[in-house]
Amino acid sequence: MHSAKQFFKHLRFHSSSFYLASLWLPASKRIDAAKLYYFCRYLDDIADIPNLEQVNIINQMCHDIQSGQPSHPVSTHMLTLMSQYQIDSAIPLALINGIQKDLKPVAISSEKMLLVYAYEVAGTVGLMMSHLLDTTDKKALYHAIDLGIAMQLTNIARDIYEDALLNRIYLPKDWVCGMTAKDILNPSATHTVIINRALNQLLQLANDYYKSGYAGIKYLPKKYRKAIFRAAQLYQSIGHELQQKDTLLQKKKTTTGLGKKLYLTVKISKAGMISSHHDQALHNALINLPLTNHETTKSL
Repeated sequence: MHSAKQFFKHLRFHSSSFYLASLWLPASKRIDAAKLYYFCRYLDDIADIPNLEQVNIINQMCHDIQSGQPSHPVSTHMLTLMSQYQIDSAIPLALINGIQKDLKPVAISSEKMLLVYAYEVAGTVGLMMSHLLDTTDKKALYHAIDLGIAMQLTNIARDIYEDALLNRIYLPKDWVCGMTAKDILNPSATHTVIINRALNQLLQLANDYYKSGYAGIKYLPKKYRKAIFRAAQLYQSIGHELQQKDTLLQKKKTTTGLGKKLYLTVKISKAGMISSHHDQALHNALINLPLTNHETTKSL
């Protein structure tokens, strides 16, 4: 079993943005957020090196979540959080379903398919964080999904080249004219124009979901709002950094420098935290997925 110190060390090593934002959470919530991050990161790392053993581990963890009986130590952490915060098993199971898609070559056919994937691997994380942060208003969950989706779209924009090395293309096929991973790794001048246009479209889509994510922060207890707003700002800044480059396709991950990260964690803009109704159109691609605004069978 991991200690709290080990969870924090893992979070700090793998995501300085989330680590910095978590410093504004109370200690107990910071520990639970680090445990959730560890579970999600563990699954993600397995998907990056798929083989029969790794596939079996993911299947084992899926069975653990379904049965409520842990047979893997990482499942134990997740099941404890699920019990403590009444997290429906459908949510981490949707996450695992998304991760399983990365075990083979990825080719996203449409914007709808992209949003479903982003919901599975990140919108679900927003939902679970909402439970961890004692959210009581179901409307908050819609915005939490959107914030998770926004962050995942940013991830995709940042990692286009690295994903192509793994034969994964998350940019919708109709956005990139059926481009292959080989085309992305060695783009012609024409390909570069198409990729830049698609990445700009992706980042604009992400901004639409960030706007909704920010609007939902008002539903959180006040003591947690700054941490989530800072996490969102830090992540969105990656997209802003990308858009300042001559070409959005980068062979090396674009990151926000530590100085700017520290500045963003201190300077909080309230421009995004506006009161608004949730735009149902943001979930048009997510019909029948748990806790979206088109799905009515699940409760908080």
